[in-house]
Amino acid sequence: MNLRHDIVHTFQSARRWLMIITTAFPVIYLLSGFYLIDAEQRGVVTRLGKVINDNVLPGMHYRIPYPIDDVELISVTELRSLVIDFSREYQAAYLQSELTTRGGDLVNMRLEIQYTVAEPALFYYAADDVENLLKQVTMSKTIYYTTKQDFETLLTTGRSQLQSELRDNVQFMADDLKMGLRVNSITIRRLEPPSSAKRAFDRVQAAPAEKMQRIEQALANRETAQVAARSAINQIELQSKAKYQEIVQSAQGDASRYQSIMSGLETPVALERYYYESLEAITSKVELQVTDGR
Repeated sequence: MNLRHDIVHTFQSARRWLMIITTAFPVIYLLSGFYLIDAEQRGVVTRLGKVINDNVLPGMHYRIPYPIDDVELISVTELRSLVIDFSREYQAAYLQSELTTRGGDLVNMRLEIQYTVAEPALFYYAADDVENLLKQVTMSKTIYYTTKQDFETLLTTGRSQLQSELRDNVQFMADDLKMGLRVNSITIRRLEPPSSAKRAFDRVQAAPAEKMQRIEQALANRETAQVAARSAINQIELQSKAKYQEIVQSAQGDASRYQSIMSGLETPVALERYYYESLEAITSKVELQVTDGR
């Protein structure tokens, strides 16, 4: 009797919990259909794989719970970035890692693409990998436009022109392929010759600057030499003037002494005495030797 009572009691309790679960599960299932979209997001609702709403705006919304309806939340304000390094892309594919310009020069290039999602449904369902599709489109356009430019032009005015043309043409292809994105900018982050030719190219690029440096050094040396020469000329002029004054003064002194001497020799006796004194002064310094002529 007790066993029967226990079985009945257990069955009643299980039935009660089963009724609670059976009643609660549909409620929970139906409540799971509510979803929230943030301000920077848009939603794409699909029903059994078919898109029924491709632009659900921010706020609280309801859809038939999974697996009938599904919601994909996509950020439309996020600025996405994609970097393309041609050297790495081509090396991975065992291809030449440099691009070729119109003049036959080889260049290494690295691009950065910045884009946003314009149409969530197209972006989400355009391809299995939209970013890879965008990369392939950009690479093909970059190769095409690089072959139309000279390397020197790409380094100067052609750089900004190439970036602008790439952005416009990649956007055109994205619209044509219905990729649902907006290309904001394409920036060339690296544009240089291959490493094997970079040293020679750097020397060529540095040659004008080195030429100007040597010219400036030569002009500076010439200015220094001119200053030194002018200083030497001034010194020689001063020395010449000093020597000239010395000779003039010495001559004037000799002339004064001569005039003084001549003024004291006005009589024949004085003249004769001066003659003998001068002869004595001269002969005193002379060594005379008298020899027999035989």
